[in-house]
Amino acid sequence: MPDWLVHVLAAWILWKLLVLRFNFNNKFASIVMIGALIPDAEKMGYLEGWIRYLISIQQNELLIDVGYLFKPLHSPAGAMLLAGIVSLFFSEHKRILALLVLGISTHFFLDLFLTHVTGGEILLLFPLSLEMYQLNLIQTDSYYP
Repeated sequence: MPDWLVHVLAAWILWKLLVLRFNFNNKFASIVMIGALIPDAEKMGYLEGWIRYLISIQQNELLIDVGYLFKPLHSPAGAMLLAGIVSLFFSEHKRILALLVLGISTHFFLDLFLTHVTGGEILLLFPLSLEMYQLNLIQTDSYYP
């Protein structure tokens, strides 16, 4: 998926610039790149829904759409919550959380420029509002800037 490639490369480039400028430890680059993918964890809902669809075809069950259950993960609040949970698995959880948030920031910065067919993509004020925001500068189906 080219979208994920761009998010990972942008996080890696930002981390390399920070390493050059502030002499950070280079071993944390992968944490920042994983952080750039955290907001797209909502796409796991599509995978789970697809698997349920295949199972329901074989068993003639009622098909239930669970795609919207994971939609709040593509908001700053949902992504930060997921990053907080992931960071608890590390001994240096505060540093890992900060690095994951750096990757999440690059993800949302890049997603703000996109134009989505659905009319919006980022729930910036999720707990307070369900309004989706975007700047409408780059179409998602465009290969050219």
